[in-house]
Amino acid sequence: MFSLRSDRALLALSRFAGRHLAIVSSILLKNGQFAPSGMTSTLSLWSGTKEHVTVIGGENAELQERAARYWFMADHGKASFVSVALNTISTIDDARTDAIMVSARLADHSAAILVFAPYTPAIDQAPLRLHEPQIDFAMPFAHLLSKQRLVLEAVLQGRNGSPLHRPSD
Repeated sequence: MFSLRSDRALLALSRFAGRHLAIVSSILLKNGQFAPSGMTSTLSLWSGTKEHVTVIGGENAELQERAARYWFMADHGKASFVSVALNTISTIDDARTDAIMVSARLADHSAAILVFAPYTPAIDQAPLRLHEPQIDFAMPFAHLLSKQRLVLEAVLQGRNGSPLHRPSD
């Protein structure tokens, strides 16, 4: 169904999404909130891989989300991977919860993943707590569901390999 080359690209995309998750998680743990952000990864034969993070602003949450989705779908030149991270309320296991959502795609739009990392906000004396991420796919990529476990493992490799990652208790 998916070629070896496509599998490698999907796993590299997943590790990239994991690194974006590590950045946003670090900001969330430190500040209790984060602004939507986009991230690109560009490969250069001269300087290696460069990842660039862009904070996406707006006057309110709705405008920020719209701007982030527009940014995500835009052409980013020579970038191999593109991702956007949003603070959402998601339904996971039939329960509504706060979550970091990282949408990541290949530059040619041939594959995309959704990473949801639920968290419990800080309340009274209890600190903010991050939970393990979960993987999903938008409808055009539902055929990738059989690779969900592999994608999750690659996301965790990317996240855990980041110098910004701090394991949550």
